Amino acid sequence: MEFVKLFFERNKKVIIGLLIMPFLLVLFMGLIFGGGVREVPVGVVNKDRGLSIPLMGEVSVSVQILKNIDSKMIKIVEVGDESEGLELLKRGKINALVVFPEGLTEEIFLKVEDPAYQMESKIKISFDKSRMISSSVIMSSLMKAFFGIAKQNFGSSPLPIDLGEILSFSDVSFGDFFIPGIVSLFMFLMVSVLSAFVFVQDKFALNLQRYNPTAVGLFYILFLSFISFLSIVLVFSVAIPLFDMQLEASIWIPALAFFIFSIASVSIGIFPATLSSDIFGAIRFPALVGILGIFFGDVLLPMEAMPSWMRPIVYIFPQHYSAKIYRWSMIKDLGISDLWVEFTILIVIAFVFFVFSLVSMKKLLQNK
Repeated sequence: MEFVKLFFERNKKVIIGLLIMPFLLVLFMGLIFGGGVREVPVGVVNKDRGLSIPLMGEVSVSVQILKNIDSKMIKIVEVGDESEGLELLKRGKINALVVFPEGLTEEIFLKVEDPAYQMESKIKISFDKSRMISSSVIMSSLMKAFFGIAKQNFGSSPLPIDLGEILSFSDVSFGDFFIPGIVSLFMFLMVSVLSAFVFVQDKFALNLQRYNPTAVGLFYILFLSFISFLSIVLVFSVAIPLFDMQLEASIWIPALAFFIFSIASVSIGIFPATLSSDIFGAIRFPALVGILGIFFGDVLLPMEAMPSWMRPIVYIFPQHYSAKIYRWSMIKDLGISDLWVEFTILIVIAFVFFVFSLVSMKKLLQNK
């Protein structure tokens, strides 16, 4: 009994944390992601000019449909023509494209007057299947608006819909979306934490001050980055044939992103390790960045599920940029010229923490 009493006295904070943290986590996730997907960008090309009807004036089915779409869930982006919309869709600027054809309203009224009339106009929906979560939300919202208007105005649903999909990623599977995200999230967490652990361990076990601090810093960062790079390459070398993943672009584009991401991950791990006196203090920062990246990196949980005021936080996580480069280059055949913003930001993050790590390590070893 005395042992049990001592146990509770020494570990009461841990016990309280184990009891409270799950509730706080559920509450936190509910507040952040509990509102569902919001403001998903959907491009609209409206070629329908409507129809002038006596006693009714100008009538446009396409305009009525757009007004009936839930503006909290769908953010309408007006697009000039279909080719421009498909390009925006390919680059990830919009998550779906809706094209209202010319003469749609006129043909719908002809169909109402003569049920045997064969309509040629079709509402065309193209959507980005690599955005697995938001795609189903978009389709549900659009279908509800389409058929709601048809039933309200005509008592039926004479709206033919053509689900067009872009050929370059029409065969996208869940693995194409999921595996690059998992690699970005968990490789960062593993590499950064292990890098911090290795350096802190060697800092106390080895007499590092005997050596040139710049050479020591370069060796740790570049060698661990190279090992991390080989690990990521090995993962994708197995995953691509095993899960039949797409590889539309040159392998050198994701490979370059792998190496930059490896340097960023190692540097983010080593920098706090140079400032910490123990292992737990060293791994705290990279572990925090890694765990928060799972929730806020727009990698597995969609950014559209966050409140709009929280969405800018996505852009501070290196996992966001690495996953985007992996996915968009492998699935959509986008090159460096298309992804130069993501590459630039990833390089800046890697360079900043690389310099911080070298400078901090040099001060640490020179002061010993």
